[in-house]
Amino acid sequence: MFMRLSLIFLLLAAISIVRNNELSSGNLLRGSIPNSAPLPDTTKKTATFLWKFASSMMTPTRSAIISPGVTVSRTITNLPEGSSFYLTMQGDHCTSNDIHGANHCHYDWGDVVEGKYTVQVSQRIEQGDMLTGAFKIDRIIPYEFSCALCGSDCVLEVPVVNFNYTIPMPPCPVRSHQIVKHVEYGLRSESPTDGIKTHVGGTVDLTKENGNLLASFDIDAYLK
Repeated sequence: MFMRLSLIFLLLAAISIVRNNELSSGNLLRGSIPNSAPLPDTTKKTATFLWKFASSMMTPTRSAIISPGVTVSRTITNLPEGSSFYLTMQGDHCTSNDIHGANHCHYDWGDVVEGKYTVQVSQRIEQGDMLTGAFKIDRIIPYEFSCALCGSDCVLEVPVVNFNYTIPMPPCPVRSHQIVKHVEYGLRSESPTDGIKTHVGGTVDLTKENGNLLASFDIDAYLK
């Protein structure tokens, strides 16, 4: 809701800039439509930018017609040589597959998310290696987290959408091997956003203690 109001204010600002300049030139004092004195270039550029930005953000997209529930997709942009990730989901909730398995998935409220992921770890995971995430809710509200990749569980508490989840982490160190994990998570029966479409998007990085990047995931999700 805040996102939609912000965009409306941007549109009004674009209109206001044009109107204020027209009034200041005296073109509207007699109720006439301005057609002679052109607006300064800087004013036109500012108004055009605000208008195009707000209009593009308000233009309906495929995400605008999503069904109630959770719709999520992922892109894996980096994996170490010799490592792999593959996701298998139960049922017909996902509409596509790539080299990393199931993708573009939708679950209704009350559904059980069930599947498994297989990870081939090619590098040793040690104390100090980190899992970090940087997200934005409705492209405005920031949410970040940071957890150890081993040694203690990772607890996620996402604001606005009221999502809480604990990721069990293995003890340190984690040697090069294959991990197969079963996933089963029951979604709540009702939307935490009262049926208002909410976007959550960002990146999850796995990094070594020295800062070297191990893997990177882009997540794009809608809740409604």
